[in-house]
Parts: sequence; structure tokens; C-alpha cells
Amino acid sequence: MDKHDPARHLVDSYLDAQISRRQLMEGGFKLGLSAAAVGALLAACGSSSKKASAPATTTAKALSGKVQILVGFGTGNSPGQLPVQAALASAFSAAHPDVSIEFLRVPSSSDASTKLTTLIAGGQPPDIVLPAGLFGISKFVDQGVWLDLRPLFDRDGITLDRFLPETASAARVTNYFGPNGKGIIGVPIDVHDHALAYNEELLSKAGVAPPPTSWFGDSWTLEGKFLDAARALTVDAAGKHPTDPGFSPDKVTQYGVGNFFRETVFYDFGGHLYDDASRKAQFDKPGSIAGIQFTADLVNKHRVMPSETQVAALGAGGGKGNEAQFAWRQGKLAMIDMCSCNIKTPYGTDVPFAWKAAALPAGPARRFGFLNLDVGAIVAASQNHDLAWEVLKFLTLDPANEAKLAYDSYGGVPPLKENESAFADGIKRDLPSVDPKVWLDGFASSSPENEAWFPAFSEVNDLVTKSFDSIMAGAPASSAMPQLQAQAQAKIDDWFKTHKLPR
Repeated sequence: MDKHDPARHLVDSYLDAQISRRQLMEGGFKLGLSAAAVGALLAACGSSSKKASAPATTTAKALSGKVQILVGFGTGNSPGQLPVQAALASAFSAAHPDVSIEFLRVPSSSDASTKLTTLIAGGQPPDIVLPAGLFGISKFVDQGVWLDLRPLFDRDGITLDRFLPETASAARVTNYFGPNGKGIIGVPIDVHDHALAYNEELLSKAGVAPPPTSWFGDSWTLEGKFLDAARALTVDAAGKHPTDPGFSPDKVTQYGVGNFFRETVFYDFGGHLYDDASRKAQFDKPGSIAGIQFTADLVNKHRVMPSETQVAALGAGGGKGNEAQFAWRQGKLAMIDMCSCNIKTPYGTDVPFAWKAAALPAGPARRFGFLNLDVGAIVAASQNHDLAWEVLKFLTLDPANEAKLAYDSYGGVPPLKENESAFADGIKRDLPSVDPKVWLDGFASSSPENEAWFPAFSEVNDLVTKSFDSIMAGAPASSAMPQLQAQAQAKIDDWFKTHKLPR
């Protein structure tokens, strides 16, 4: 970490007995940190309660050097998330004065991918990518970008048995290496799934019953009560709903649903991207076509969800990239998809109204929610493998530190089994009106398959984005999806001509 960083300066001053514990807290408040963030600083620099532990290391040799951590492949860059990361980095540097930790922050995952490849090509790779979601890992796993951590796990007597079993597919990238593969590409750092968040006041005003918190049963479905609720919660400037005569779709002031992912509905209807056994894309299957068409219909037919253009206008005050977040906070979106990764962002924190969480609605084929699995990965081109490994262990394998980073910063479920209660305890503390059980129960209906590797991963995903965009803009899925199938299959076939699976 930069020695001029104010959080680092506070930590150093406290460790050198130049300021008292009270002064440390006051200094944190002056930096604009919340009480929880100041508490994380205090913990990281040696508080007697829950202090950040010194990293376990297999060598007595003093550590020295600089470790650069790229943040941009997922959550982690919202202002409220930074103090915990800074405090943990300061704690490591306090224990190892000759080590500095630098965060390289990139605002979007697409920009982060470009940044990573550019830095590697220029001979200046970052040492660690943290957090790296399964999607980001999958983009580069067949290009040799990630260091295999298996030898380091074995050397230090660490096994994946310490972590929740759901994390294995990300740590081992089983879609690429196979279920029996031995490689370990990342250390699990958090687990996220998704729920439906809703504005209590808007539902009450519209006379809409709160959605169920149970993920089981068939009463809460996309084509049934969910659509009914979305219609009742969508209002134009004249107070009319989409089913009312004279409703004006160009003058909607409040939408029933927004920030609701088209891929979720795609899977709800039975859609799939790829079949490993046949090595075939699956875009021309009935469920795939029906799922993306229904999502487009929420915008273009039912008029209960804004298009990208409409949400940009509705949430213009939030700035580019934050339009949906702004619209939600302004009470212009009644229901949204709420990833646990957004709890520590303005979607979930300091929201100016009461919100609650419910189960996502079911589709005709299944009830699907994203399971976002984040790991810490070491870049193979880094020249600091050993030092990067010590930093990564400090952040991910010490239970106290992992709980701080995974929940207090990222808002996720800490994957270490001994931190099983940290997420629920944190939600009850930070958001007393929100039931953490909704996310925890949602694991059973969640899957990482939307981010799991398949051949020609980046190329096919680019094609998917373009095709889905066209359908959301009005192109019929019945014609667009067979075209996507042909294009994607050609890319997959080309991949197999030049690559071989490591199984």
C-alpha cells in the first residue's frame, strides 16, 4: 500500500504509539469512514478484539517487495468497500515493513480484462487479481494467464476442504480441467447469490402483497404473480398502468422491475449456452429461445421493465454506469435483482427507503439464480509468486481477515467453513429489516453455469451479447437465436481445431 495513503498513516501512527485508540477512531471519521470501516481499521492494526492476524508463512525469511492487486473483475471498487481493503493491506505491511501493497483499480470488468492483457503484454503484469469472478477466470484459463496454485497448496498443507463445496467449480475451473482435474486456479474469497429486492412503500401503496421469501413452491412465477405485480407497480405520468386504456409507455415514471438480468430468465425457461457431452451450443433450443423472448417482452410488450435507453433517462442523475442504481434509490424501480455483492454498494447501503428481500420468481423450467464465485488468483507472468502467495493467504485463509474482506468489504458469504455465520450476523447488524436467510436459502436454486468456461468463451459471449441486445431491441428471438447458434458453433469448432482440453 502507498505509504502516503491516509489509512496507512493512521495505522502507522497508532502502531508507533503516536496516537491513542480514540484518536485512531476520530481520524477515521474525519476521512469520511463509517463506524464499521473505522472498526476494521482498528482491527487490522492490532485491536485486542478480532485483530488481523499475521500471515502464516512457511519461511522464516523476511518478506520484502511490492505486490500489486488488480481490482476490477467483479465487486470491490465501490467507495464504501475500500476502507476494509486498505486496513488489511496496512496490517500486512505493518507486520512486514519491507512489503508494500498497491491496489490497481479499474471501474469495469471489460476494462479490467483489457488492462490485464495490456499489462501482461507490456511485461508489467499485476501480481494478484482479487476478487476474480468465475467469468473473469474463464476468459483467460485456456490462455495460461493464471498460476496453478496446487503446488503452493500442497507445500503449505492447505486443501479446498476448508471451503464451502460450492466454491470448487471456481477454484478448480472444472468446466475446463474436468471434474477430476488437479489444478487450483484461485483461492475462494466470497460466494454471492441473488435475491429479489423490493421497495416496501411502493408495494404497499400499490396494494401488492410482499413476494414470498421461500424458494420453493409454484405460487411465485415469472408469467404469473411476478408479472401481475410488475404491472401493478408500473405507472405513467397520468397514474395509468400498462393494462389501462391510454397508458403511455413513453411517459413512465415508475417501473415495476429493473436491474433484472436477461440471463436469469433465459435459464428459468430452460435455456443453456453449451453442452459439454456433444460439444454443441444450445441457442436454438426451445427453452433458450423462449427465455430471451420473454425477457424482451417485459420491455417491449408488457412495458413493466425499462429498456437501456429508458433506464438511462430515468437514472441520468447517477452518472454513466450507475443509472439503474440511481433509479432504484429514487424510488423509480419497485423491484430489482439484488446480488449480495451489491449489499455493500449504494444498491443496498444507506438506501433512503425501507427495502426487503424475497425469492426470485420461477420460470416454466426451473427457478434460477446466479451463483457468483469469487477467488483470488495469481497472474502466472508475475515475478513475485511467493510474495503474492503470502499476501493472498493473509487475505483469504486467516478466518478473521477473510470475514472482513468477504463480508465487510464485498458483502458476500465468506467461503471458509469456520466463517459460516458471518454473512447472517453481518446482515442482521447492518440491515436489521432484511432477512439474510433469503440469500442463504437461495443457494439451492443457484448455479454458476452462466459464468462457467466453455470453448471460445470470450468470442461466443461477445456474440451472445450482440444477439441478446438485438432481441431486447425488438428483433424476434425465433430468427435471431438460430443465427446465434450457427455463429457460436463455428467459433466452438474453430477452438477445437487449435486447442485440446487438459483432461
